[in-house]
Amino acid sequence: LLLEGLAQLTTSDAWTRMLHVAARFHNYSTGNVLLILTQRPDATRVAGLRLWNSLGRRVNKGEHGIKIIVPITKKETDETTGNDEHRIVAFSVGTVFATLSGVCRWSMVAGRRQPASLATIHRWVTSTPSSTSV
Repeated sequence: LLLEGLAQLTTSDAWTRMLHVAARFHNYSTGNVLLILTQRPDATRVAGLRLWNSLGRRVNKGEHGIKIIVPITKKETDETTGNDEHRIVAFSVGTVFATLSGVCRWSMVAGRRQPASLATIHRWVTSTPSSTSV
């Protein structure tokens, strides 16, 4: 899928679409942006199952999700400082689900939109597959 996404960028329309998707998912790696664009070009927001649930939304039954690359991290304690650090040890395939542009009935997730707490919004903005697991 990633190579297909790169091949499609040879046209100016595809490049413009990729830039729009990259702007929506600026915290994601370029590879994951291309994977999202290839699988669901109409995605407006993506998140893992647990994050959608914490926001009061539910993934629709039967949805397959969008496959992206996620790091697998290992927690280690730095011997000199004593601080806990997360080190990437491998990569895996993770699944995220999207809200889609256009008509809401095509969204992969359902539920009423609620104002989220500041902590939840902060988690939403700062948690990305390129820095945490999904």
